[in-house]
Amino acid sequence: MTEEKEQESLSLAENIYFAIVWAAVSAVMILFIVEISQQYIASKTNPSTIITYNQVNNPTLPKVTVCNWNQIVAPYDPCDFCDLDLLICSDIAHASDCQMEKMTISAVNASDGVFNCYQFNGDNANPLKSAAIGYSGSFSALFAVNQPPLDDTLRIGLQVSLTTTDEEPDVFNEDKFAPPSFDTYFAIQTIQTVFENTTDMPDQFRFETVQSLTQLTRPNTQNTSYISVSWSFQTLSVQVITYSPQYTIQNFFGDFAGMIGTLMGLDVVKVASGFIVAYTAIKSRSIFPLQEHFNG
Repeated sequence: MTEEKEQESLSLAENIYFAIVWAAVSAVMILFIVEISQQYIASKTNPSTIITYNQVNNPTLPKVTVCNWNQIVAPYDPCDFCDLDLLICSDIAHASDCQMEKMTISAVNASDGVFNCYQFNGDNANPLKSAAIGYSGSFSALFAVNQPPLDDTLRIGLQVSLTTTDEEPDVFNEDKFAPPSFDTYFAIQTIQTVFENTTDMPDQFRFETVQSLTQLTRPNTQNTSYISVSWSFQTLSVQVITYSPQYTIQNFFGDFAGMIGTLMGLDVVKVASGFIVAYTAIKSRSIFPLQEHFNG
């Protein structure tokens, strides 16, 4: 009777012991899943950055939009000093004239205002390319603008937008400018941004510039200021900035499967139950129960 009670007590202890083992294994699995989930989310918001340079033999030139700094808006409407006149556009590489189309562009985030502009390389179906850099591959446009009245909100100058041929310029938010009496030269670097392991973020292209000024020999008059804008590639290579998650969804499932495989390989429950068998083996003074348990 005592032996039966002892077995019953041992059976209850075994059940409690195995319940604790399963709870511990489940807790380890949950903690591991939480950890790799947090690692995956953090990797998406803080990807690693890789910068490389790809040589391009004949890259596409940007669309260049040159606008008067002053927009046509009340109380200056009509506005003769908001206009600009193209005097000459030169293609240095081919010793010929270049074409720029005059247009008006609506101001972004500014009510009822428009800018008078000229645009170079605006044909997306037939974009211009260049295989030359520096002055030998440059384009230069000379403009004349009328003097504005004395007003602290007005300026004498041009703003310059460099975009891809299929992109519209955001002239009101531009940060590139050309002052009067100078030729402002924009040395262009093409930058491609690549987002790896994502389908909702296509590659993006933009143009960074290094600007320099050279004074014009043509003097300004009382009513007219002269402004020149020149541009060309500073290099034919494209700077590629790649944003790549350090921990991808493939890594997530790989680590999860690895954890499952580790637990199955170790057979945690079998190892845990081995302590109970060891107790029986010690009590019976024989290692046979252990051998049968682990080799079975």
